[in-house]
Amino acid sequence: MHAYSTIIQPLTVDTVQAIRQDCHTALYAPPQQPARLVQLLRRLVEHVRLLRPHVADLVQEELRGEQQRTGLLVLVRADEVLGVTRPLVPLWERVSDLAVSVRALLNMLQLAGKLPAPQDPPAAADDPAP
Repeated sequence: MHAYSTIIQPLTVDTVQAIRQDCHTALYAPPQQPARLVQLLRRLVEHVRLLRPHVADLVQEELRGEQQRTGLLVLVRADEVLGVTRPLVPLWERVSDLAVSVRALLNMLQLAGKLPAPQDPPAAADDPAP
């Protein structure tokens, strides 16, 4: 099991989309109000905590060679970013660091084919069957 979680929470399409949106916001359009920036920071911390066990499993169970080493670096960086408590680090910098770490974790899962695929919308009742 993992030091961070004994239960790996499943990833849904909606969760992955929300994570991507938060990363985009953090990196390209961060809120100017400190309270909203703190909310975003808290969500990014939760995203790291959600994704990290998935990547740890991937690194331990499936990846080998260079991919495994890359995964280990991504995990180490995620741990470092979660552990940042230096009061002199500006809030916007911490948000940016977290967003980069979240994207790296998400990309590891995406490259391994471990993210849920969006489902096709169900056909309407009056649509003819293909």
